[in-house]
Amino acid sequence: MVHPVLALTLAALFVRPCASLDNGLALKPAMGFNTWSSFALRVNEEDVRQTADLLVSLGLKDMGYTYLVLDDGWSEHERTPDGDLVADYSRFPGGMAALAGHVHARNLSFGMYADSGTSTCGGYPGSRGFEARDAAAFAGWGADYLKYDNCYPKEGDSVRARYSAMRDALNATGRPILFSLCEWGVEEPWLWGRAVGNSWRTTGDSSASWLSLVNNLDNSVGLARYAGPGAWNDPDMLQVSENGEGEWGGLPRVILLLAWGPKGVKVVIVGGPSVDVPLRGSEVQLPSAGPQQNTASSRAQDEEALPPLQTWESGCTYGSVAACPPAIRSCCRAEFALHKQAMQGTWQAMPTHAPDSPSQQVGNPGLTLGEQRANLALWSLLKSPLMISTRLQELSNASAAILLAAEVVAINQDDLGVAGDLIWKQGSKEIYAGPLAGGDRAVVFFNRAEHDEGAAGARFTLRTEQVGYQEDTAVRVRDLYARHDIGTFRGRFSARVPPHDVLVLRLTPEAAPFLKWEGGRRPQDDGWRPWTGQAIYAEHEEDLENITWRKTEGDDDALEDPAVAI
Repeated sequence: MVHPVLALTLAALFVRPCASLDNGLALKPAMGFNTWSSFALRVNEEDVRQTADLLVSLGLKDMGYTYLVLDDGWSEHERTPDGDLVADYSRFPGGMAALAGHVHARNLSFGMYADSGTSTCGGYPGSRGFEARDAAAFAGWGADYLKYDNCYPKEGDSVRARYSAMRDALNATGRPILFSLCEWGVEEPWLWGRAVGNSWRTTGDSSASWLSLVNNLDNSVGLARYAGPGAWNDPDMLQVSENGEGEWGGLPRVILLLAWGPKGVKVVIVGGPSVDVPLRGSEVQLPSAGPQQNTASSRAQDEEALPPLQTWESGCTYGSVAACPPAIRSCCRAEFALHKQAMQGTWQAMPTHAPDSPSQQVGNPGLTLGEQRANLALWSLLKSPLMISTRLQELSNASAAILLAAEVVAINQDDLGVAGDLIWKQGSKEIYAGPLAGGDRAVVFFNRAEHDEGAAGARFTLRTEQVGYQEDTAVRVRDLYARHDIGTFRGRFSARVPPHDVLVLRLTPEAAPFLKWEGGRRPQDDGWRPWTGQAIYAEHEEDLENITWRKTEGDDDALEDPAVAI
């Protein structure tokens, strides 16, 4: 009979250790650029080289956008007879190792794409069953990051098993490779992703539309507690975007439908002209602002001219605005944001908001500057990876300024590494907040209203106890986009925010009555978390008449209107 202690000892020797990701990466959310929305399946070597150079020259690398991730479409359509993945020679004649070398020479990190199924989403070879071979290839080429997608799994092959297999293969290479799980949130990866990857998608793909932005945001609310250094929620890429003044200039922003089938694409502009688009030549003749004749005979004639779908190698298999085929790319970029309607097999451009001034005509079309500010601010506060998706060759100065908003990005990269979350909501008004190192707070007032509730926007009020301070705490309030100190306020702070825009704040508490300091220094972490003790739908004092509050600097008299317009 084996002694019980000896039996336990022997059993311990043969117990398989708990598998986990072991790369020491992503202690802060990754920042960089992903090629999909800009280049889709047509991406080539020159695109990647130019993007690397632009990340440097535009100052984005110095801001922290250091990962350059080559998405789907880089490989040949078939593996070699030995089972290896190889780069498409016509588009990547120099090969992956040389391309990684170009990226590394600019002090950037090189990322690649693969899929956990039998094929990638774009129809290229998947990595299921080839995990060890592919991981070794990625490591040998010098990859620093792997985006791992979730298309075309075999029936009964679990998501976690597929992603864990690649995790183990990456660990076995000995090269630190950041592992990004593009699982779309289908099996609640926030519950198990920390042991498998460095980040996990909480949503489907993003696109440059308001509806996509708020949908991905809503599907990421309540998940902050699962994130932390080395493991982050990911609501997908930023849509802070390219110059979108577009070729249609004077036309109103309307809904665009691209219905496609076995013979090509038909464009219907709801509320405006209709046009059939044969896919021939490099650019389509754009419709005029006036009505156009669209008879049954003309439609039939155009349909006969369209090539079969199988000969159309289009980035529009799914994706985003800039992925339009060349024949319709100019109209796609003019005013519209494409959104995949997967069940119907059609594309729909979400309605966008007519700008009040030319400065708001931004692209990836569909997001105004206010919406782009919201995108960066909310993703930063959620501690999402910040991956740029727009063509840097066409980036407007206004959009570049948003991406380079250092104090907003600093929220994302804060040393404490605690994700923010929704702490209060009333109708279209939402307040998000999170703790920062040293006891500060990041706060975002987000106005989702479709129409202006007044000339100065909707009024928000934050009470200091909502973010873990005592109710009479005095806090210094700073507007992070404006890089402006608003003032010091005791107990509460109010401001107005226009529709589809944000106010991003940093709150710094005064010494008392914040909390007990140790050794005369503020603590790194006071323990407050956005998911504890929040009365998320609590009545706010702006709901009541005759609100009063006091400033601790300047005028100490009660103010009749506490709003601070931005």
